[in-house]
Amino acid sequence: MQCLSYTNNLCRSCALLDLTYADTLAQKENVLRSLFTDASLQPTVGLAHDADESRSKAKLAVFKKDGEIRFGFFNSSAIPQSLEECPLHMNGINSLLVEIRALLKKHQVTIYDLTNRKGELKYILLTKSDSHDEILVRFVLRSKDQLDAFRKITVELRAQSASVKVVT
Repeated sequence: MQCLSYTNNLCRSCALLDLTYADTLAQKENVLRSLFTDASLQPTVGLAHDADESRSKAKLAVFKKDGEIRFGFFNSSAIPQSLEECPLHMNGINSLLVEIRALLKKHQVTIYDLTNRKGELKYILLTKSDSHDEILVRFVLRSKDQLDAFRKITVELRAQSASVKVVT
């Protein structure tokens, strides 16, 4: 799998990306066998397809970088890293971020600043159904101060994207 964030050493959450898929399965099976020496383990069953677009859940920190709203994570030095094009996210998750960003701007949502501990929106979680084209969107807020804005965002997001079924 090709991932620019991994190649550019910005994201290391996929620690086994340098290995082939078959090698990752073998490595994971070896770890299980070493942990459960007395157990009778069945052979590992992998995905029938590549790992691309196989992750159904994305938990992304929300932050501002160069004045723009971004989605990603904070590295070990608390430096924000964008992760909006992750090739592991199921189809529809990354593209939904564009719509969410536009709505956050439109409704002037204040983004939580980790350094100053001010702002409202800290994280978003997107979960997509494996069997349906349905997405759950969860906004993680610091307080209830901007709930009215999020109620409006919810209505607009569900109207714009037929795949968004639940917003919390």
